[in-house]
Amino acid sequence: MYRAVVETFIHGIQAQRVASLRAQSNQRTARARLRHLLYSYFLPSLSVGRTKTGYHYVVILARLSTESTEVPRAIFDELIQPVRSLYLKALGELFPDAPEADILEALAMGVTLMATLLTRRPPEGESLVPVEKAESDASRLAEFVAAGFESWFGSPGPSCERAGLAAKPLRPPASAAR
Repeated sequence: MYRAVVETFIHGIQAQRVASLRAQSNQRTARARLRHLLYSYFLPSLSVGRTKTGYHYVVILARLSTESTEVPRAIFDELIQPVRSLYLKALGELFPDAPEADILEALAMGVTLMATLLTRRPPEGESLVPVEKAESDASRLAEFVAAGFESWFGSPGPSCERAGLAAKPLRPPASAAR
């Protein structure tokens, strides 16, 4: 049952994420690339959640993503991990000194916030939320999550680009506490 629910929309969401990642311009500043990466990761899910059917899908997906039992975890990892790995690599290029586990944790926190945004609209509401709302939510969420990345890892960019500019993290990265 889990697989059928997830597969309803996930392939389209993942295809949009990959297309956005491939379209990523290297001409942007590191900070703009960070926001674009996060925006392009969040927007497809937020867009699917605009419809009544999509809303029910994202509620189930949000619940599934918090499951710790083996079957939901295996399905989630199989369908989501390949694209998530591409984003982790791109984010890692912006924060080369940050351990991948810490970058994954920061992205997972952003995804948790995204899931919360998705489930705030009751299904009895409008059958279709305007696309501008999904875009606005994705933009605001990307800004918020980018600030979290920067508070943990400093300014994005290659080490030489960040020399002397990185803010001291507000807390040690998660890997330091392990």
